Amino acid sequence: MKDHILIADDDSDIIAALQYLLQTEGYRVTTATSPQEVLAALHKFSFNLVLMDLNYSQDTTSGMEGLQLVEKIGELNEPPPVVVMTAWGSVETAVTAMQKGARDFIQKPWDNDRILSVIANQIRLQKAEQQ
Repeated sequence: MKDHILIADDDSDIIAALQYLLQTEGYRVTTATSPQEVLAALHKFSFNLVLMDLNYSQDTTSGMEGLQLVEKIGELNEPPPVVVMTAWGSVETAVTAMQKGARDFIQKPWDNDRILSVIANQIRLQKAEQQ
């Protein structure tokens, strides 16, 4: 069975690019455009990883909406690993995201090889931890 990834971003171009990249690498992809859609998808499906933006409609640069979402995902029973991404990244934001439960941080625009490596490593780690 293919690994299932949830991509969350409010920018349809970002979602389309990531969806294409990940599907060509053999991943099964579901998308969401808001924190509410992310939580609904997590209750409906099982994911191997969540790749999510930190900024949505409420505030496009602080990352607070995404940081709150990282915390909510962490409160789920057996949460998938979360990799956060943002164009408004800083060391402080990355550290805060990790403290709230994110496993890694990717700056937009991303490097395809790096994002694929991070995803593969986090999925492999999660499977090892479950065994």
